[in-house]
Amino acid sequence: MLMKITGWFNFVMRIAFAVSCTLVFFVMLIVVFGILMRPFPGAMQDWTFEVTEYTMVYIAFLGAAWVLK
Repeated sequence: MLMKITGWFNFVMRIAFAVSCTLVFFVMLIVVFGILMRPFPGAMQDWTFEVTEYTMVYIAFLGAAWVLK
């Protein structure tokens, strides 16, 4: 019984790690997109800052769960 729970827990932690890594890549793309849009007048994307902030919160908690395993 304990081995099943441990296996399930490890599986969930691997998923959390994969999601966290994917979100880091997603944040990188959003930041690069925001930087590339700055020179064009009227093309500045205001949502990039907010999305990046919220995504970093998720990255921190998912990464902490994996690290504290």
